[in-house]
Amino acid sequence: PYTTLFRSSNPSTAAVYHVVFMEAVRIHEGYVPGKNDHDIAIVYLQEKVDWILHPKIRPVCLPPATATVDTYQGSVAVATGWGDTIEGGSPSDVLLEVDLRITPQQDCVNAYAPKRITDGMICAGPVARSGDN
Repeated sequence: PYTTLFRSSNPSTAAVYHVVFMEAVRIHEGYVPGKNDHDIAIVYLQEKVDWILHPKIRPVCLPPATATVDTYQGSVAVATGWGDTIEGGSPSDVLLEVDLRITPQQDCVNAYAPKRITDGMICAGPVARSGDN
C-alpha cells in the first residue's frame, strides 16, 4: 500500500510529520498522461487525520464550483508533486514543494502560444522573496 506524509508547511516552526496509508487515488477524469491539463488527483486515506492532535498539518481546500481560472489571481499557492524539475527532465524521487503566485490566465495563453493553455490549468509563477529581483 502507498503512504502519504503530511508535513507542517510553516517555515518558522520545526517540521511536523504524520504518516498515513492511502486507501485510493482518484485522478481527474480529464487528465491525459504527458499533458498538463487537469493534472490533479484526490487521495483517499485509510484513516482520518486528527486536526486537533496535529494542528500544524492542514488539508488542501478545494475552490467553490463557481470559481473561475482568475478567481485567485494574485494569491500565493503551494504546488507539490513528483514532476519534472526542468522541462523534458525526469520526475523527482522525492516530493517537492514550491510557492507560486497565481497570475492572469491570459498571461500564460500569451506566453506559451502556440502551446495550448486551457481552463483546466492554473497559471502561476515564482513568488519573489526579499532580496530576489
